[in-house]
Amino acid sequence: MHIPYKPLLSLAFIISTSFSALAEGSLEPTGESLTRSVDLIFRSPYKLNFQLTPEKDLKAGKTSDKFKVATFKVTSTQPYQLGIRFTPGSGETKYGGLIKLKGKNDPNHVVSLGMYLHAKYTSLKDWIITQDNVNDLSGYIGAVGSQTVPADIYTLSMDASAFIS
Repeated sequence: MHIPYKPLLSLAFIISTSFSALAEGSLEPTGESLTRSVDLIFRSPYKLNFQLTPEKDLKAGKTSDKFKVATFKVTSTQPYQLGIRFTPGSGETKYGGLIKLKGKNDPNHVVSLGMYLHAKYTSLKDWIITQDNVNDLSGYIGAVGSQTVPADIYTLSMDASAFIS
């Protein structure tokens, strides 16, 4: 009996035994293996609410240190680090929590204000941010030092945001 495809059968046998050796786990890694891992953070959708409310019946004249001119409250449907800042360009800021506002009628009229928070916080650039994940952040805006505030209109503008670490 003559087998015309004998070289092909030999090749098929060699290939099948090679795959058989691979399947039996005869391969070994060489060198070190590299491992990388990442945290996949799936957060619930959130909604922020921000209220900024001026005090009623503010009177021009002498004010005491920390005299309250407005209150604020930021709430979130999910706990996050919440942050607040004076809107950039709305006044002269030296630090994240301090601002000087100029009067609308007379830019020589100035009031110096600061943020006073009811939470432990840290600062990042011009943001004041809670140290912990929270659902609300509240506080007030008050005079920085005793001062004489001229009668005028002063526009207070602030921003609020949630931060993910």
